[in-house]
Amino acid sequence: MPAVSGAANAVTPEDVAVLRAALAPECERSGTGYHLLSTKPAGVDSDDHVPADWPEAKELDEKLRARAETPGSWSGIRVCPKVLVRREGDIDRLIDSAPDLDRGWKNFYDVYRGAHGVLYISLPAYSADGNRAVIVYGSGCGSLCGYGQVIELEKKDGTWHRVRDQGTWIS
Repeated sequence: MPAVSGAANAVTPEDVAVLRAALAPECERSGTGYHLLSTKPAGVDSDDHVPADWPEAKELDEKLRARAETPGSWSGIRVCPKVLVRREGDIDRLIDSAPDLDRGWKNFYDVYRGAHGVLYISLPAYSADGNRAVIVYGSGCGSLCGYGQVIELEKKDGTWHRVRDQGTWIS
C-alpha cells in the first residue's frame, strides 16, 4: 500500500490517481452533460464484495471495508469537466429534503441542469505490492435509477488503468 501521511484514511496522491483512472470513461465520454461526484467516499455495504476469483480477493475485500470505516473526503479534487466534485451535504439537501424521492431528484436536476446523476466512489484498497487497487463505484440518477460495481485497477509503468469491474446492484 502506498505510504500514507497523517491519518490512516487521509486521501493520498495515489488515491487521487486511482480515482482519475476509475473515472476515465466518464471523462472521455462524448456529448453533453456531466456527473457530480460526492465529496463523501462511498461506503461499502453487504452487496459490495471483491469477486472471489480476483487475485487477493479476501485481503482486498477486508482492506476495502477497513478503509471505509473512517471518514475521508474527495473535497478539493478536480477530476475533469465531465465530473464535478460537490459537497455531499449540498447533494443530499436537494434530494432528501423533498417530501418524496421522485421530487427530490427533480429538485436535484432543477439545480444541476445537464447533470446525468451522482457518483459515489470509495477510497481505494491496495494489494500487498501496491500495484492493484479496488474501489466501490456507485451511480444514482433517480428513485429507481442507479447501479453499483466493484472496479479493479492496475498500475503499469507508473500509471493506473481500469482492468475490470463486477456489478453489485442495479435499480
